[in-house]
Amino acid sequence: MKKAEKPNNSNSSNGHMEPHSPRPENEISSREKLLLELINPVLVPLGYEAIAAEVHLGRQRKLQLFIDHHREESSGSSGFHAPRLPIGIEDCVQATHALDPALDAVPEVDQIFKGSYELEISSPGVERPLRKSSDFQAYAGERARIHVFRALLSDEIENPDYSTRNPKQKNFLGVLLGCSGKKVKLAIVHEGKQKKKKATEPQKQNTDEIYIPLELISKAHLEPDLDSMMHSKVQVKGNKI
Repeated sequence: MKKAEKPNNSNSSNGHMEPHSPRPENEISSREKLLLELINPVLVPLGYEAIAAEVHLGRQRKLQLFIDHHREESSGSSGFHAPRLPIGIEDCVQATHALDPALDAVPEVDQIFKGSYELEISSPGVERPLRKSSDFQAYAGERARIHVFRALLSDEIENPDYSTRNPKQKNFLGVLLGCSGKKVKLAIVHEGKQKKKKATEPQKQNTDEIYIPLELISKAHLEPDLDSMMHSKVQVKGNKI
């Protein structure tokens, strides 16, 4: 990840987002919402949008932004379509140059950092953050990890059997099935147990479909199966003429 030496100016071309711990309080998510509302009016005219903002107030004060190509709402069944073009270093540099002077003039940013800070802009990478309902809809069919603020109640998860088996779960990994109302629909796949079967025989899979209220999600991001991706790449390379 390439960073500028001076505060208030940094960019990155890294395609991988390191996983972060869940946000502990609703106040943090409201602060992120405020920052995105201040930042996106600057980025959208350039064809970008900040999809996530993370504030670090430790020894090294930093505003970390993940940007993507701006997508317009459409009349399709999902309402949104996932962008196809990746974010490159040139995109991060352009966004940094636009935001540097703009953020310097915003008092709300100064109130958060109370002094100098580092601006770091990067691509969402393969572990793209998911924040809005449109994100979960756009990436339906993809594997995602979702953290919640607290364990979900049976009527919230809308799957009594699963709730009984996992009463304290706050970390979910499954395949996105889009949104229904104000809830994310997720399919969780379980590998069935084998009894004296050959190693070449496929594992039996059981699937639970659950619902997660958007307001209770503290953190969510795509989590592709990297082993399967690498296996597919090897097969394609081996079949290439």
